[in-house]
Amino acid sequence: MAQLVEYNPCPENVYADLIKGQKFAVILSFELDTGDVLESCPIAYKTWGTLNEARDNVLVVCHALTGSSDISDWWNPLLGRGKVFDPAHFFIFCGNVLGSPYGRYVKSIIPIATAAHHSAWGISWAETQRQCIYSDPKFEDGYYDPVPEGQPAAGLAAARMVAMLTYRSSESFDTRFGRNPPRQKQAPIEPPLDLPRASTSVASSPASGSPAMAKTRRGRRDPSFSAQGYLHYQGQKFVQRFDANCYLHLTEKMDRHDIMVGRVEEAAEESDVAAPGNDGALRKLLARVAPGALVVSVETDALFLPQQQGRLAACLPEATLAVLKSTDGHDGFLLEFEQLNSLITKKLKSDFPRFYETVSGSCQDGDFLGLTGGSLTGEIEA
Repeated sequence: MAQLVEYNPCPENVYADLIKGQKFAVILSFELDTGDVLESCPIAYKTWGTLNEARDNVLVVCHALTGSSDISDWWNPLLGRGKVFDPAHFFIFCGNVLGSPYGRYVKSIIPIATAAHHSAWGISWAETQRQCIYSDPKFEDGYYDPVPEGQPAAGLAAARMVAMLTYRSSESFDTRFGRNPPRQKQAPIEPPLDLPRASTSVASSPASGSPAMAKTRRGRRDPSFSAQGYLHYQGQKFVQRFDANCYLHLTEKMDRHDIMVGRVEEAAEESDVAAPGNDGALRKLLARVAPGALVVSVETDALFLPQQQGRLAACLPEATLAVLKSTDGHDGFLLEFEQLNSLITKKLKSDFPRFYETVSGSCQDGDFLGLTGGSLTGEIEA
């Protein structure tokens, strides 16, 4: 698969500019599972550390669904000297996810809060989010101006609000918000989103433009509880950094995730890898993976259930299952830094002790330390 590095993408992408310091490579040709071929496909990436002479000290980190190539943004507490992603010992690579990163060169894998296939539950939540975007009049069948102020912001924000409920847990929301009123914060630079929009009947009524009617509509939009305020904040934050069409395509691709389709004869057609008795086919497929994988689960994950990680661990050769103690649901993998640092460091030191015997490269604190505010694509908040 031919590729070019240090590629300068054109035309300019306003969202790409949000990730500081990332570089681009272009894959000249990439075939999808459908048989379609992407030509000159650009991939954003960032690296930390130095590639050793043997070129075998690479840590490949795959980001979350709407994450970015910048590990320092969403996993900052795990990146740095003496931490799990230590540029003094490893060459750390994170690129925008496109297809499978696996190959014969992979010596060890650590799947976190994931599954062999996207479940019916996950597919249903994704469809609910897509319908939020489709229902926004500004969607225009996808032919909108592809900039934050031109896209279907209300629909995309609503989709993000729905998604946030799948990423967290009922317990985490009750503990954090309860029935408290919204926090009083400094007014954002951008104007607040019109969520939810007034109904068509109200908007078209003769008095809809009156100050009294405007006040009534504003009252319906303003959050009464801190849980609502948090969701509104997450929706507004998301539309400033992500494109609606991109989100639609990403969620559709996630729905199609099934590692057995096209790879195992028993699953060549429409497969249900969760079906009883089908573990033999999954074991056959995963036997190609290097032994000793560390599978990580979050005990309160309601999107990718712990049972799904348990099944992966049972079918991967000589795998180990570790469960993060967390009340934060699926997003526990973006929040339980101490547990992750301990688990992954122990795994890497066990598998690759020689990389810890020498320092292969230099690392500057300014390259990855000291977030001055909240994370752009992760869950670290100011």
